[in-house]
Amino acid sequence: IICTMIRKVNIKKTTDPRYRYQWQVLWRDPMGRQRKLSFPTKGMAQECAKGIWRDINSSPYHIQSKDWDDMVSEFLAAKAGGDRLAAESINIYQRVLRTFKAAANVAKSDQIQIGHVDQFKQSISKNAPPTVNKKLRHLSAFFTWAVRRKYMAENPVPAAGKLKEIKKIPTIITPE
Repeated sequence: IICTMIRKVNIKKTTDPRYRYQWQVLWRDPMGRQRKLSFPTKGMAQECAKGIWRDINSSPYHIQSKDWDDMVSEFLAAKAGGDRLAAESINIYQRVLRTFKAAANVAKSDQIQIGHVDQFKQSISKNAPPTVNKKLRHLSAFFTWAVRRKYMAENPVPAAGKLKEIKKIPTIITPE
């Protein structure tokens, strides 16, 4: 049995004059030693805390490798049952995930990387940028679901980036 313990990362404000910056991030590393970093703003401390939390809690022992087809069927069943998505939305998810599987050729969930998302983007590049971005949003939602269930370490879609969309000026309908 593997005991998984989630380690905490704390943020606090100090008034101690020995520290150059007042916002501190405190955590214990995997060896149990207490660590501390100081930042000038709370936002910077929060961003650092997120990264540290992800690093100390994303051990490869926590990730459960899952077959792609099993993961897709579990996701679609969850969306159809618990989340109660419309049939058209589920069809969109099925098409996007089928296209990703064909483009990336990945069998297990823990093998998916940014390069696979780039291959997927290349395979659908003949579509308009808004359509590609919509498919990437659906893929990102699927990977976020997989990360929550510990099938993947992180979602690779945000790192791959979206395509730039051309903003069109809406045409105003005249009374004629």
